[in-house]
Amino acid sequence: MASAEGGVPRFADPQNLGFREGLIIVAAIVALLIGLLVARFACHVLIDVCVMCDLDAARMTAIQWKDMICPCFRQRLVNPSASDADVEQEQGANQPRSEAVELSTLDSTLSLLPHGNKRAVLKLILPEKVVDENDLAGWRKNLQDSSSSLDIKRTASEQSHDGVVCSICLNDLEVGSIACITRPCDHVFHRACVMEYVLSTDNASCPYCRTNMITQTELDAGISSILGDSGSEN
Repeated sequence: MASAEGGVPRFADPQNLGFREGLIIVAAIVALLIGLLVARFACHVLIDVCVMCDLDAARMTAIQWKDMICPCFRQRLVNPSASDADVEQEQGANQPRSEAVELSTLDSTLSLLPHGNKRAVLKLILPEKVVDENDLAGWRKNLQDSSSSLDIKRTASEQSHDGVVCSICLNDLEVGSIACITRPCDHVFHRACVMEYVLSTDNASCPYCRTNMITQTELDAGISSILGDSGSEN
């Protein structure tokens, strides 16, 4: 704003704006754009967490926005000619990021499979264990061990008869039940519960600790086997 004449304010001619005024305008525009990006990111996260109750989706939203805003943080591919020491050092530094990237890739692959093929692949690659008395005895013992990594829970009403339940459906794991012990975290569920969880969410992480319970190699091999068998039948 320029000086006033006769008590009436006189605004500066836009053509005569100096460097300082131009810099302020540019900074204001940049700040506005950044504010809009932050607001959009916050809305996405709030929708994932508050509306969809999906923490995994919120985590993947954060990863995608981080990669979009700052590409230098993306996982860097290891050069095939790099030394073993360099590869090990980079893998160690990128381990948490690598797991998140692999989980995102697994989820994307699962979401692209037709439902019938997806079920067939999961039936082929998910670990399977027929529960026996020794399993139940060991799991009951683990219930008393706070350091155990096994996710076996017992409801208050079942404590009287030493029931061991699947923490997805809260039904008993009994002798003859088909269980799934997830790798590498060793959490235990009904196999059918884990399968329905993956089918309904396209999520390849453990329902309890969110560790990848399927590797990309296992998934690719299962897809090749199922699609190969389907192709040979046709």
